Amino acid sequence: MPAPDDVLAAAAAHYHVAAGLHEDCDLDPRDHVEVLARAFTTSNCDDFAHVLALATGWPAVRMTWSIPGWGPGHHALLRAPDGRLLDARGWTDEAGLRRRYRAPEALFEDAQPSPQSLGLWVDEDGTDEDMARIAGVLRALPHAPYSEPWFRTLVMAPIPGADPQAAADVPRG
Repeated sequence: MPAPDDVLAAAAAHYHVAAGLHEDCDLDPRDHVEVLARAFTTSNCDDFAHVLALATGWPAVRMTWSIPGWGPGHHALLRAPDGRLLDARGWTDEAGLRRRYRAPEALFEDAQPSPQSLGLWVDEDGTDEDMARIAGVLRALPHAPYSEPWFRTLVMAPIPGADPQAAADVPRG
């Protein structure tokens, strides 16, 4: 099993290019956690929320907004059983998200994520390469709740589509 730092480095290298973050002049590509947080709170939030929902069993939430001059936007994340919201940056709340996205009128509703890149690269054992990468990130992030023992136990269970031993649980069309 690769070391957590190696998992984060490999995933960050992938998303730095795949999410177009190489164009962000203010982003240090060696800051793996920030690269991943940016990828999963912008273009790849639905993919992250999908895998996180499979790992935790928690419902997904979609934050939507429209800003004059910028247009519509959305962010996918999860709601924990205690009501807190969770994305790649950690615990958050509606007010904090409205500030982060500069969207004071944003709406929050239960909604399934709409993964964009998942299902494109499935191995012969049924494991999706992108889901496996995201599952590795869930298991390696160094901040709360991802770093807390109770949460690590939750996400270490096999995730359908991300782990070979759970791939048989993935419905096939």
